[in-house]
Amino acid sequence: MAISDVMVAALVMPLSLVHELNNRHWRLGRVLCHIWISFDVLCCTASIWNVTAIALDRYWSITRHLEYTLKTRKRISNFMILLTWLLSAVISLSPLFGWGETYSEITEKCQVSQEPSYTIFSTFGAFYLPLCVVLFVYWKIYKAAKFRIGSKKTNTITPMPEVIEVRFIFMIPY
Repeated sequence: MAISDVMVAALVMPLSLVHELNNRHWRLGRVLCHIWISFDVLCCTASIWNVTAIALDRYWSITRHLEYTLKTRKRISNFMILLTWLLSAVISLSPLFGWGETYSEITEKCQVSQEPSYTIFSTFGAFYLPLCVVLFVYWKIYKAAKFRIGSKKTNTITPMPEVIEVRFIFMIPY
């Protein structure tokens, strides 16, 4: 997640600043537009999927703590990181292979592809699917935590229903 956030800061934000300072007109050419949009979508999507991977890791740590050893956790984490970046690359690079256009030379516009099928695909893959996974996983974590708390006896002190009178007896030594 840190890598995607640093990439946003280093590659996306400076070009976003240039875009804003030029009154949202893109004067840096088609190639830089494609690079900027691709990295923007790639990094944001990777960041969202990393949150999803973290949620899954927490879920497995809580619900399968005996089987989810350090070795297993490392292997699964590496797989989830790879999957995160592959999914993000598929979503972000699709317009470069003909799924809509991101640049218009006439209007000097550089934006994410507005092709309706790409919009549905990218929105579902980069937002709604991870959102559903995270909500489901945290709901399951909540249920598991609630079950664990409910199955343990509490060590709390409960007040007694009746009042107890305490008397102090002082002994005076002779």
